[in-house]
Amino acid sequence: MLIISPVVDVLRDALLKQITEITEKESDRKRDAKLNEMLDKSFPVIKNETLQPVAMHIMKHIPEIKPKYLQIVSITYKPYSIYCFLANEFTQAYEQYIGVV
Repeated sequence: MLIISPVVDVLRDALLKQITEITEKESDRKRDAKLNEMLDKSFPVIKNETLQPVAMHIMKHIPEIKPKYLQIVSITYKPYSIYCFLANEFTQAYEQYIGVV
């Protein structure tokens, strides 16, 4: 376990860097497609605290998040912690999903 944790941390940080690069360099359509694909692949591990920032960082940069992801996040996490962690775009989508707006 001592060897695995640093490796996972390095991989997580590399993914976060890659996500940021995609959001800065790609066109809107291509960026959204890549980010949605990455979210589909990374969301199953969202309950893992070490890997959770990957899915959350992706959701931060997606203009429209699929309702199934919003539902899982709303059940699993407190709205205040979601609000503090993510940018306004996700917060607005979450509020629309739960009917606040």
